[in-house]
Amino acid sequence: MSKSISSAFANQAAEIIREQVDEILEYRDQLFNEDNIEAIHQSRVGVNKLRVALKFFHSAAPKKLAATLSDELSWYKDGLAAVRDSDVTLELMRKELGDPPYAQDFAGIEAIVQALQNERAGHLQELRDLCNAPRFDNMMNELGQLRKKVRGRAANADAEDPEVLQRNLRDLLEPLHARFEKQRQKLVDSFEPLAMHRWRIAAKKFRYALDFFEEFRPELYPELSKVLHDLHDCTGELHDMDVLGPKVETLSAHWKMTKPPEEMAQLETGIEWVLFRLYVRRRELMRQFYGIWATLASDKFQEQVQEAISAD
Repeated sequence: MSKSISSAFANQAAEIIREQVDEILEYRDQLFNEDNIEAIHQSRVGVNKLRVALKFFHSAAPKKLAATLSDELSWYKDGLAAVRDSDVTLELMRKELGDPPYAQDFAGIEAIVQALQNERAGHLQELRDLCNAPRFDNMMNELGQLRKKVRGRAANADAEDPEVLQRNLRDLLEPLHARFEKQRQKLVDSFEPLAMHRWRIAAKKFRYALDFFEEFRPELYPELSKVLHDLHDCTGELHDMDVLGPKVETLSAHWKMTKPPEEMAQLETGIEWVLFRLYVRRRELMRQFYGIWATLASDKFQEQVQEAISAD
C-alpha cells in the first residue's frame, strides 16, 4: 500500500474496525438465545470482516495487538462456523424439501433432521465451552483494547490529497481483484467444489473492501458489490449442497449397517426423496451460477472493475 495515507482512507479504516468490534461485542451475550439464531451469523460476519480489516488496514491498529487478535479471531470463527453451518443445513432441509409426495417419506426425512439437530447440539456445546474458556475472555478484553487504540486521521502532508486517496483505494482493491481472478481461473481449470469454495472466499474479501468504501464511489462500488453478493449466495448454497448430499449418504450407509432391515425399509424412501430434492435444487443453482458467470465475464463488468481500481 502507498506510503502516504489519506486522512479520509485512514478515518474510514478506523471506523470500519470499530464497527466490526462493536458488532462482535454486541452479540456476545446473545449467542445462546435460541430465539435469535442470527446472533451467531452476525457474530461470524463481524469476525470475518474484522479479520479482513486488520489484514489490510495496517496503519489503523497497533501491529502487535492486531497480530494477536488475528489468531484469536480465527479460533473464534471456527467455533461459530460449526454451529452456523448446522443452522444453514437445517434451514436448507426445511426450505428445499417441500412436502414429500407420500406419507411414508416422513420417517426418513425426520431421521435425517434429527441427526442434523443432534450434530448442531454438539457444535453448540463446543461453542459454549469455547466461550467459557479464559482464552475467550482474553480475546474480548483485547477487542476492547483495540477499539480504544484504533487510529484514524493520518499525520502526513498528503493527507488531504484526493490522488492519495485514489492510490490507497487502488492499492487495496487491486490485489484483492487479482486474487479473485486467479481463483476464477483455477475454477476453470478444475471445476470442483474446493476450487469453487476458494473462489467464493476471494470474492467475499473483494466485496467486503468495496462495501467498506462504498461512500467514496457510490455510483460504482455498490453495483459491483451486488454482483459479487449474488455470486456469494449462489456458490454458498452450492457449497451447502455439496456438504449435505454426502452427509445424507453417510447417514444412510451407517443406518443400513446398524439398523434392522425392517426399520431401514421405513427410512429408505424418505432418504431417497431428500437426495432427489437436493439434486433438483443443485441443477437450479447451477443455472443461476452460469448466469452470474456470464455477468462477471461481460465487458461491462470488467470495465467497471478496472474503473473501480483505477487511480486516475
